[in-house]
Amino acid sequence: MDIKPLPQTPILSQGVDKTTRNAFSDVHTRLNQLIQLMVPLTDVITAAAWQPNKTYAVGDICYSPNAPSYTRMECVVAGRSGTTEPTWPTVGNMVVDGTVTWIVDDVRDGTPVGRIVAEISPICRPGYLKANGALVSRAAYPRLWAYVQARGLVVPDTVWPANYWGCFSTGDGSTTFRLPDLRGEFIRGGDDGRGVDGGRAFGSWQADGIKSHNHPYQSQPYLFVESFDGGDVIAERTSTAKWVTHYTSNFGGPETRPRNIALLYCIKY
Repeated sequence: MDIKPLPQTPILSQGVDKTTRNAFSDVHTRLNQLIQLMVPLTDVITAAAWQPNKTYAVGDICYSPNAPSYTRMECVVAGRSGTTEPTWPTVGNMVVDGTVTWIVDDVRDGTPVGRIVAEISPICRPGYLKANGALVSRAAYPRLWAYVQARGLVVPDTVWPANYWGCFSTGDGSTTFRLPDLRGEFIRGGDDGRGVDGGRAFGSWQADGIKSHNHPYQSQPYLFVESFDGGDVIAERTSTAKWVTHYTSNFGGPETRPRNIALLYCIKY
């Protein structure tokens, strides 16, 4: 784009004092200097736009006027683009372009790959997977697989069922990997050396529990004794009295839990 200096315009009348004329002249000069320093906008747009027969590396970004204005494309498989622009799919999907593979992202969503978010919906947004322990394809989700390897978040699939449901697994060892399974679980901050919940590996599962406690009671000069009809009676302490064991009735549910709201955990890919 050819950016030209601002033309001299007769904006100053003879009635304007010299100081004001000099001020306007200085502003005019400064604006022209700024224009000359600007990088032509068309060059920036051209550099970022999809181009045919161009070599792209993993992580390269391109834009296209033929895709929705809120999208961008990120290279997930390096290669050389084709001679004609591909038809861009919807957000979260991939397309092969020559030897390049692109994934379409929504620029309005700045969530990084691997981030876990909670949705008040049974359905994930485009670009996310449910954290449900499913086996997924490494080729279908290359950015997520690269992220979990780089972060050391992967355990063998044989170890995963042994209380490592918060981790990713190696899947079949070649073509798949397993997602964390956070369904029905509370999230607890990792101890990280504080000493509150030590000895825990990140991503490890912990069963419910009740803190150790006791219930004091007062002793009375009476004993429970068994009657012939199977019931219990209270009698004074005598040499014939017999100690019996009594249990309180069960109360509560299958777990100890606080108040809560059910949400869906999803993973950005």
